[in-house]
Amino acid sequence: MTLGFGIIGTGMMGGTYAEALRTQTPHARLVAVTAGRRAADLAASYDVPADPSVEALLARPEVDVVIIATPHTTHLPLALAAASAGKHVYLEKPMALSVAECDAIIAACRAAGGRLTVASQSRYNDVSIRAKQLIEDGTVGAIRMFRVTSPTVGWDVPADGWFVDPREGGAYLDWGPHGCDTLRWFTGSEAVSAFGMFANFGGIPALDPSAMVSYRLGSGAMAQLWMSYEIPAPGLGSYMQWLCVGEDGMLDFTRDVLRVGRGDAWRVELDLPPWDWSVDPKAPRRISLTARQVEQLAVAILEGTAHDVTGEDGRAAIEMCEAAIRSAHTGSAVPIPMAG
Repeated sequence: MTLGFGIIGTGMMGGTYAEALRTQTPHARLVAVTAGRRAADLAASYDVPADPSVEALLARPEVDVVIIATPHTTHLPLALAAASAGKHVYLEKPMALSVAECDAIIAACRAAGGRLTVASQSRYNDVSIRAKQLIEDGTVGAIRMFRVTSPTVGWDVPADGWFVDPREGGAYLDWGPHGCDTLRWFTGSEAVSAFGMFANFGGIPALDPSAMVSYRLGSGAMAQLWMSYEIPAPGLGSYMQWLCVGEDGMLDFTRDVLRVGRGDAWRVELDLPPWDWSVDPKAPRRISLTARQVEQLAVAILEGTAHDVTGEDGRAAIEMCEAAIRSAHTGSAVPIPMAG
């Protein structure tokens, strides 16, 4: 048995979901796509209809789950429309522009009795899964410090695209949910305060292309998220990097390589063939990160079991981002949960 998925949004991520549904999700199938100038071409590539409107896609009885892969400002109205139509909702990150919008989406899906999940692809990488296992089995001991880094050599987003519109929330709201979600997931602890510093050193046409944010976790651990699109060549390696410092050891990992530091030496735990999304956006390893979450949701719906990433998880990441943004504007640490 399979579930029917409809995709709203036909850019890079819309194409990613279409490829995942065609190649790596035995319990989920693509039914239709809509929205964007590329809809007709994407639909033809995957032999499904290109619906003329969101309303037409939502009216399809064979669509069980709606994937929303559109600009950030559209997430709230589209999620509310999908929930109202009786569909399960799969939102690309960020879940929404604010905690208030997240609350509205969660309430709408709960009232409609549908599932809600938010894309968290970084949880589904083989390296991430192994690192999580090592943390949980006590290999590094209690976590004391954790750092998530995203160093990008220069601005790699079209200057005339929707991403640079300040109404879409800026670079940290776009990337931050990845880092915040993995920080919560790896440590098993919630942030209780945030102190953020943002900058634009080189005139990049977007809000906050460089950010350093410190979080205090409820466990007492310290954490830092460092994101920049202003790293000079030759760069610092992988797109995302994690460093976990425990009382007994350390984990240093990217999406391709995991090293374990204990005693007097480091050892390589995993070393996987790398992929470059800009060269091969359909690389099977890249597609698998999305496909695993899609498949897990589909199986959970079919079997009536819990799915991995909830709306509350998406909300928590947005609250961490919103607190950091507020801190950067005020110059003061912001407690989490936020007041007001």
